[in-house]
Amino acid sequence: MTLWTYQETSMPELDEQLRLLVQQYGIAEVRRRLSAITRPPKQPRVRRSATDCVTGMNPPSNKKERLLTLAQLFDEKFFLPTAADISNFFEAYGVSKAKVKGRQNAIPLIFRFLCSLSDERLDRIIKEGSFTGPAELGPIADAIKAQSASMSHQDNNASSSGQENNALESPSQAWQNQRSDGEPKG
Repeated sequence: MTLWTYQETSMPELDEQLRLLVQQYGIAEVRRRLSAITRPPKQPRVRRSATDCVTGMNPPSNKKERLLTLAQLFDEKFFLPTAADISNFFEAYGVSKAKVKGRQNAIPLIFRFLCSLSDERLDRIIKEGSFTGPAELGPIADAIKAQSASMSHQDNNASSSGQENNALESPSQAWQNQRSDGEPKG
C-alpha cells in the first residue's frame, strides 16, 4: 500500500464532508475558499521612511550625504511636507507631472530624481530650504497693512491739498522696503 492509497482510505470522514460541501456550495466556491485559507498570510506592509529609501540606494558617497540630509528633513516634514509641495517641486524642475497620491508613495520618485541633480543643486535646496511648504505670510501681511495705511494717509493729504500723489509704492515694493530696514517706507 502506497502513501497515497493509505491517505485515500484513512480519510473517509473528510471525503464525506467535502462531498457535502461541494453539493451545498459548488466546486468553484469550495476551491476558492480552500485556496484562500491555504495561502500564507500577508505580511503587513511596513512603510519605509525616506531615510531607509536613501540608505538602500547606491549613489556616489558625496551625494549620499546630501540625500540623507534631505531624507531626514523629508521624514520630519521640513522638506516637501505635503503632496501638493511634491507636485510643485516636480513642476518647478520640469518633470512630467507624476500622480502623487501621498507623501509615502512618492518617496522613491523624489529621491531617484534628487539623485539625478548636481551636488550644487542639492546644496542649494538644503541651504535655501527650498520646497519647505507654505511661505511665512506675516511679513507680507504687515507690508500690505502698512501700504493700506500709507495709501489712506496719502489720500487724506491729497484730498485736503488738492494734489495727487503719483509715487505710491506697490505692495511688493513696500514689503521689500520693510524687509530691508524693518520699517515700511512711505
